[in-house]
Amino acid sequence: KKKKGEAGYSYISEVVVEIGIDRYEFQSEEAKLYLNSKLHPLDDDEKFTPTRFSSEPPYALKKTVKGQRKHIVEYKFDFFNGSSVTIRSNRHFKMIFVDIVGTFDGADLHGLLGSPHKKGLFKRNGENMEGKDINDYGQDWQVLVSEPKLFMDAEREPQSPSKCIVIMDTTSGIDGNDATAQLRGRRRLLEIGDGG
Repeated sequence: KKKKGEAGYSYISEVVVEIGIDRYEFQSEEAKLYLNSKLHPLDDDEKFTPTRFSSEPPYALKKTVKGQRKHIVEYKFDFFNGSSVTIRSNRHFKMIFVDIVGTFDGADLHGLLGSPHKKGLFKRNGENMEGKDINDYGQDWQVLVSEPKLFMDAEREPQSPSKCIVIMDTTSGIDGNDATAQLRGRRRLLEIGDGG
């Protein structure tokens, strides 16, 4: 989810990462972590591995608190193939940052952020959006009424069927380099298939 800051800038305030049937929601204000809609507190430097797998789980999650004033909370998913997804929350500025590293060994990885397997921005159906309307792209990734609820805060606008708010600054299309857009609303940022 994006919010408008007091200085007129937008920032990501909440992120959901789905790995198989598990849904992790990260909230920036207090850097809280929810697993399947339940608060899932982790201590600093604590590592969590899901127990639902009969063999070795495909990933581990670790929380680390950083910075001189301990405002930066990092949650890092380490996948056993060397890939990782890091969610960094800054409690002071109430912003979230996402880093995705690795190839994920061809796993089904897709979302608003794109895919490490293909360069560019793609709709859910795989259509390449290069040179096309950013509004169409943003709306395609909005969470629909017919889909499972991703975020626990169900009152925040816009909610489908209302459309996300899209503001274009420099171009009317997506080319991967020049388009500067602020997409506000609820969209699928990242989804990872875990094979389990």
